Amino acid sequence: MVCDIRVDNLQISFNGEKILDHLSFDVAAGEMFAIAGPNGAGKSTLLKAILGFITPQKGNVTIEKKGGKAVIGYVPQSRAIDEETPIRARDFVSLGLPPKIRPWLSSKERETVKRAMS
Repeated sequence: MVCDIRVDNLQISFNGEKILDHLSFDVAAGEMFAIAGPNGAGKSTLLKAILGFITPQKGNVTIEKKGGKAVIGYVPQSRAIDEETPIRARDFVSLGLPPKIRPWLSSKERETVKRAMS
């Protein structure tokens, strides 16, 4: 399923320090986007607000679902996969595909992962 994401005038502070201030943007359904910036810029804080893990002091995050349940892929900076279990980068990226039980990737899914990695 796809969804539109709207971030409107988002403001988040921790211990009196503004992390995000008056941040607004839209992401259209099916659009791929990236959040980039230096350490401490608020990238993780923004993602946590979009996913509903933290509540902003001001502003809104709206996720408009298109045809069912919204699916948002999120790969955190640190992984909780057992270090004893080897995993290839493309397998890790494939974890962002829409959830379903799959013993292997279809050719379309392999192409999607290839495009994402490039």
